[in-house]
Amino acid sequence: MKFEAIQMNQNGKVFYITALPAKILIDQCNIDIWDPNINETELDIDELLEQQGYQRAPITSHYIKVAKYLNEKDAILPTAILLSARKKIKFEKHNDSFVGEITITKDNQLFIVDGQHRIWGLRHAIEEFENGELEEFILPVVIMNEVDKLEEVKQFFIVNSTQKRVRTDLAERLLKMIALKDPREKDRLKQLGRDWKLIAIKIIDNLYNDTRSVWYQRIKRPNQPPRPEAIASEGSFSTSLRPLLIMFGKSKTDEVLTEWVKSFWNALKELMPEAFEEPKEYVIQKTPGIYSLHIILPDVILHCIEKGSVNKDSMKAVLSRDPQHFCYAEFWRSGGEGAAMYNSMGAFKMLADELREGLNLK
Repeated sequence: MKFEAIQMNQNGKVFYITALPAKILIDQCNIDIWDPNINETELDIDELLEQQGYQRAPITSHYIKVAKYLNEKDAILPTAILLSARKKIKFEKHNDSFVGEITITKDNQLFIVDGQHRIWGLRHAIEEFENGELEEFILPVVIMNEVDKLEEVKQFFIVNSTQKRVRTDLAERLLKMIALKDPREKDRLKQLGRDWKLIAIKIIDNLYNDTRSVWYQRIKRPNQPPRPEAIASEGSFSTSLRPLLIMFGKSKTDEVLTEWVKSFWNALKELMPEAFEEPKEYVIQKTPGIYSLHIILPDVILHCIEKGSVNKDSMKAVLSRDPQHFCYAEFWRSGGEGAAMYNSMGAFKMLADELREGLNLK
């Protein structure tokens, strides 16, 4: 089918600005959804890009809300949908201008970079609310032409992390996994000051899969179904490791850093076992705990280095100097008057200062 379009070039990338009816968008568009069952570490870059997605599935409540709105009189959706065409779309100019016609065939599968809930909302309104008139509902569309998947993932991450509040952790994880295998992408992250996140992913994977770690199976992996034993999200855990990785990430191996983090948490478990036996009843493995404790972790490690060794026992010796915070699990109880009272990034830093002072690490 042919549609009027304007061809646009930005930094060597070709875009088509057009308008498409809902029925075309529903038939031609797909979402590249993350599969939590894929082990990315075992794949090379080509296999990784072919098999692994980078987005969440549409949220039912979100697109039903769109569908209900579209059933109202005079509903409009004026914001452009952003699509990616991995295969080249044919464009025929009108005379010598940027205006012409694009031809979209069945082979031109389009991937949704931004706008999935609008398209799914239209589908729901048409199929479930039986509003067939919406098949001809026109939406403004921008199509990135002949874009490979890596570029598509980057654009999704850029659009949704800089312009709107859409979660991009799946796309970011895929980009990190690619960077671990591709020196060019690793250099790009280094230039952006984000190369420490590559080490964070390795540490998280190691802790998650190590039966000797208190974090075994307790980190919420991207796009996994909810599990009662999963306490902290991968995104929060990754970000919380920044103080450790900024200080030691360039001088220590991933294996050493993982062992340090594991030893630190195992020391905490031995000092306060009840807080780890019922993790949902305490905040030590939730956001207040992981952020505040990982802020002081570099100080604990430096102290242990000065004493001669960094291991579970040396860390336990340091932590036990402050029984109020590290030998008394009630301080970490959910809903209590201790660590649970700290509920913002600024507050986590205040809690870290309190912990550091209690250990006399200042």
